[in-house]
Amino acid sequence: MSSKPNLLALAVALALGFSPLSQAQDEPPAAEDAPAAGVDELEEVTVKLSIVGLGETRQVQSMDAFEAERYPAGTSLLKLLDRLPGVHFTNSDAQGSYGWAKRISIRGFTQQQLGFTLDRVPLGDQSYGNHNGLHVGRAVIAENLGVLELSQGGGTLDTASTSNLGGTLRVITAEPEYDFALRLDQTLGSDNASRTFARIDTGDRHGWRTFVSALHQTSEKWKGWGPQRQNQLNFKTTREFGSAVFTAYFNASRRAETDYADMSLVSTATRGWDWDNYAPDYQAAIDAAFDLCGMGTAPYVNECEDAYYLGRGLRDDDL
Repeated sequence: MSSKPNLLALAVALALGFSPLSQAQDEPPAAEDAPAAGVDELEEVTVKLSIVGLGETRQVQSMDAFEAERYPAGTSLLKLLDRLPGVHFTNSDAQGSYGWAKRISIRGFTQQQLGFTLDRVPLGDQSYGNHNGLHVGRAVIAENLGVLELSQGGGTLDTASTSNLGGTLRVITAEPEYDFALRLDQTLGSDNASRTFARIDTGDRHGWRTFVSALHQTSEKWKGWGPQRQNQLNFKTTREFGSAVFTAYFNASRRAETDYADMSLVSTATRGWDWDNYAPDYQAAIDAAFDLCGMGTAPYVNECEDAYYLGRGLRDDDL
């Protein structure tokens, strides 16, 4: 059992360029080895080793609310992870909030193979219209983020998820403040984008701390036609009873989004990058149906399924 620490110490010493035999001697360094004037001499090297055991992960990367403030207001929490090595996130809108186009992969594992939790509550596999949870963007307002914890290795054993083969993402909501606080943020942008966020913290009231926040977000699509709207409410209260902590959290999300046309290499080459659905020009959709689809008198061709008049998603979620 004692041979392992000795080998480890030897490996560390060799990696740092020292000889373990010369370290044991107390001889002063030769004159030619003395450091030059004005150069700081390294006196101590500390190597910390992480103990890996049952239920432990090999690597956990975390981000807090300070990191989120580096991005534009309302940026998807999954977009924050895109800066980490091995993480790839894509979407079709500026803030990453369009549900149909959200895609995240970690070390080549798709989102259906990852585990997601919010305050230890399972969120499912983050696919569109999933049956086993709720997308993180509709479960918590971005400004109410406390900590993001990403494990890129095999999912931790204590994560309540059945899809954590390729890693886990833990979303921890922010705690209510101990003092009374009021926050109001307003964001304006191109394509008639407007985002209003408000939050009020009651402070410590007889041991209870509570916050209530609301979000109203709307914008037009960056190509084509159609509005994107989202209203959301977050409520959280907590109190400590000795070593125990009681926490209650509620989220309500109401989202209406106009879909972008699905694109492929063929449709992009033939119709261009700015191609989208026909709305609001209903007559153009009718003409396309006659010319491209033949209205049942001719076999389907690729152009017939390239676009539709309009597609929309309506979601009402309570958590």
